[in-house]
Amino acid sequence: MDLRCEIICVGTELLLGDIVNTNSHFITKSLAEIGIDVYYHTVVGDNFERLTRAIENSFNRGMNLIITSGGLGPTDDDITKECISKYFNLNLVSHEESLKNIEKFVKSSRDNLTDANLKQGYVPEGSIVMKNLKGTAPGIIIENEDKIVINLPGPPSELYDMFNNLVKPYLKNKSECKYYSEFLRLYGTNEGDINGILSDLFENSVQTLAPYVGKDDLVLRITTKCRNDEEGRDVISKLKEEVYKRVGKFIYAEGEVNVEELLYMELKKRNFKISFGESLTAGMLSSRFVNVSGASEFFEESFITYSNESKMKNLSVNFETLERFGAVSSDTAKEMAIGVLNRTSSQVSISTTGVAGPNESEGKKPGVVYIAVCVLGEVYVKELNIIGDRMRIRERATFDALVFAYEILKNMKI
Repeated sequence: MDLRCEIICVGTELLLGDIVNTNSHFITKSLAEIGIDVYYHTVVGDNFERLTRAIENSFNRGMNLIITSGGLGPTDDDITKECISKYFNLNLVSHEESLKNIEKFVKSSRDNLTDANLKQGYVPEGSIVMKNLKGTAPGIIIENEDKIVINLPGPPSELYDMFNNLVKPYLKNKSECKYYSEFLRLYGTNEGDINGILSDLFENSVQTLAPYVGKDDLVLRITTKCRNDEEGRDVISKLKEEVYKRVGKFIYAEGEVNVEELLYMELKKRNFKISFGESLTAGMLSSRFVNVSGASEFFEESFITYSNESKMKNLSVNFETLERFGAVSSDTAKEMAIGVLNRTSSQVSISTTGVAGPNESEGKKPGVVYIAVCVLGEVYVKELNIIGDRMRIRERATFDALVFAYEILKNMKI
């Protein structure tokens, strides 16, 4: 069955911005994994007339699958199943198992059931009822000729559990294919330049090549519809090869993995320890690295040397170097990285120094950054010119430093 889906999230609190709509993102991503296209996202307040109109509009524009979230609670403004029942001209009937589940949940926190609680135990006649293991509102599936409506509870913990365990298997049986995607991660370039280089590839009708800007980097997603992962890999292989030919120098990794995890894995391969000497980033490097579970096995020590005096005292940066070249220089970054290795038993060190702004320092503009990586005594230095405010400069310097170290280790012979 060729399913064309619209997601309708119900709740005035979403329109007011009181709650972030994470449900649409989760459902869309989950549907893509099983080859179901989502055409529209709609958010509707707790209004019977507007929700009914949204349902009608969805079917009128060719959708045959609507998934709703929210509006299944016990209060008067929870109207989702009432709207759906009216649209399909179905009666709401008592569902014994749901009522027992509601009673169990309510009595675990208080003594008595109310009429409002019992309202949640009524479902459209003839519907498929999905048990809610995390809350009181049951999920509902209505099949009506060539139309399917799935009502899910609003709280994410309830929705995620119900979708993964009940909705996904149900929809897999309705869909004959899935989406297969691979992700190429780029840095040192921008979306505009990449668009110019790859513009003709974006028009491919068999595979979809799409760029999007992540928090730190630029991601190219290659997607195709297929029956299984093996077929998907085969279908996108030529397109992926062409992308590498054109922009391979900017691709530092594949997949949905963080750069700190990549660096961690390279350290683990060699049983190397790492330490940091930070001026500009002031702890951001070490803080980000320890986001990785198990980082303590390979992270030894960190020095935050913001002042010149601290650089000299803790990392043995020469006074003459600071006088001649300044704290923001490749020479100072290099001596900082060497100083870290001399103070620790690590095999790898990273140092950062630069101007975060908003004012110039030592005659250098905000965004001028130097990164040094020292591996077993050999030092590599990189200069950056980052555009942005103070926080953006420091965050970008942190990311680039981790990528720089990762690429150096990745290209080393073990």
